[in-house]
Amino acid sequence: MRFRPETESNGSWTGFQNVQITDFSDRSKDTRDDGEIKFPWADVYLEVMLAGNSKYPIRLQIAGSYDKDSDGRIRTCSLLNKIYYLFDAIGFGGGPNTIGEWETKTGDKIENIQTFLNNNYVADISDDTKPYYVYVYRTLQKDKKTGEEKEWTRVCPKIVIDTPENRKELENYVTFMKNKGHIKEVESNNSGNSATVSTDSSEDTF
Repeated sequence: MRFRPETESNGSWTGFQNVQITDFSDRSKDTRDDGEIKFPWADVYLEVMLAGNSKYPIRLQIAGSYDKDSDGRIRTCSLLNKIYYLFDAIGFGGGPNTIGEWETKTGDKIENIQTFLNNNYVADISDDTKPYYVYVYRTLQKDKKTGEEKEWTRVCPKIVIDTPENRKELENYVTFMKNKGHIKEVESNNSGNSATVSTDSSEDTF
């Protein structure tokens, strides 16, 4: 990941905010010390590092498993929605094919999605613009190791280019998802710029 000096927060570190993409990671094949796959439920686990209002990085996670038909081909599902929110925002015309392999817009196979995205869709280090608009919030989630509920920072997976129309669209979407109970927000007791994220759940519906 590139180095960039930390800057002071210039506003609330949760809520709607402008961000810049600084790094992409493919964590779908991450392993534990014993060699076991860390996230066996994840057909896709893209972690997108964002620079926003916090002095710490914010992680947007696109993770989950595909819905598939009896022939093993991908069907319309929540995970596809998350993938294309991101790809539409950054202007990437490719995506997964019907068996889950990454392809370019012209159908060429992408061997390493992490390298491809970092080479083509990460801002130059000299560029301090924040062209994307996202929603960052705190939520409670049970720690699988301890069973305790903890606060986690999450980013709504719908990311958009910052235009007046897109801002309105995202704000309406977040309101809708809150009303449906898919975004369960809590007021943080942490006054710092914590960016702890959850990496255990693939069940979010967006």
